[in-house]
Amino acid sequence: MSRELGRFLYDQTQSYALFNTFGDIIAAEGDLVPVRSVGPKPLEASSPELLRRLIELPNGIHNVQSPVGSFMATKSNRNKLGWYFVSLTKEETFQQSVQGLTSRILKLGLLWYVLLFVCVLAISRQVTLPIRKLATQMDRIKDGRLTSHTDLAGRSDEIGLLAHSFQTMLKRIQLLVEDIERTEQKKKNVELRLLMNQIRPHFLYNTLTCISSLSKQNKNELIEETVRSLILILTYSIDRKNDFVPLQHELDSLRAYVQIQQMRYGNGIAFDIDVQAEHEAYPVPKMILQPLVENAIFHGVALKGEGHICVRTETDGGTLRISVEDNGHGMPPEKLESIFRGLSGDEEQTAKPDGRMTGIGLANVMERLKLHYGEHSEILIESVVGRGTLITLAIPADWSVHLDHLSDPG
Repeated sequence: MSRELGRFLYDQTQSYALFNTFGDIIAAEGDLVPVRSVGPKPLEASSPELLRRLIELPNGIHNVQSPVGSFMATKSNRNKLGWYFVSLTKEETFQQSVQGLTSRILKLGLLWYVLLFVCVLAISRQVTLPIRKLATQMDRIKDGRLTSHTDLAGRSDEIGLLAHSFQTMLKRIQLLVEDIERTEQKKKNVELRLLMNQIRPHFLYNTLTCISSLSKQNKNELIEETVRSLILILTYSIDRKNDFVPLQHELDSLRAYVQIQQMRYGNGIAFDIDVQAEHEAYPVPKMILQPLVENAIFHGVALKGEGHICVRTETDGGTLRISVEDNGHGMPPEKLESIFRGLSGDEEQTAKPDGRMTGIGLANVMERLKLHYGEHSEILIESVVGRGTLITLAIPADWSVHLDHLSDPG
């Protein structure tokens, strides 16, 4: 049995002893066990005091002092037979083994730490590198480059979803920018045509001719008033700082325009403005009413020889309605139908050679309203031959509708 138990020993610095329930030594091996064999008799203790201390030790590892030095004693639990095993190891050997085990644990821990660091670095690069690429492409937007392309959208993970959303947003921004550019260019073209219609040589020629005639009659006050009206119209038309002005400014320009026409046609043209004070602050597109009044003069009152033109406003919920009414010649149904076709784009209206405006004035007004308000605006025309014409503009009274339309031109 001693030879079999000797397999538990690492080297000569270890010993063991096997005890039964009664404290008798069943087997022992090594120099550290205080027992001796006397012939065929059972093993006897050479140091009863030390043996008693070993028997009384609780289970576990303990430091024990003996005549041969200090050693570590490891006592096991009792088995089914009531036996228990005591292993003795010199303290120096035990400490060396502990240090060796600690060293191996530290080396193994360091190895695992290096492996973990490499794995974390690899995983981190898998996550951060695509994000850095995406962030770099996002930074290019600050320079106005909206055509960046990324191959990250093909990924199926969260980064791929983020890249796909970014590309979708970028395409949407490109479409919005293109729409805004087209809208702005169209608006410039419309405003240019409007400016050419308002400040055309024919109008200036007639005005200057009227001033010359007043000068020959020595009507200095009327000359001064007409010149002021002309300057106001020219300044108001040429000033392109703002597309929108308070309704009051538009009405002031109308008064100046009608004053010049009254000098030309005499007192046969009566002009009246019926606008509530609180409506004068509403923002409206610049030069939106003068084409309507001009049509009322040339194709209504002037054809009849005399007449009355009135500009009125009223609000209906969030809608501002501006009407220009005259009691002039009026229009037959076929003429009215032709104008409506021009407003819908089915027929292109052109100016007459003499510079007077026909459906082009209404078409220009409608086109500008659509550019500014989208589908939130409309033009209503009612006309009866011999009784006159009523043109009504319906536009949003709320300024935010114009801003919302610009933010989503599509």
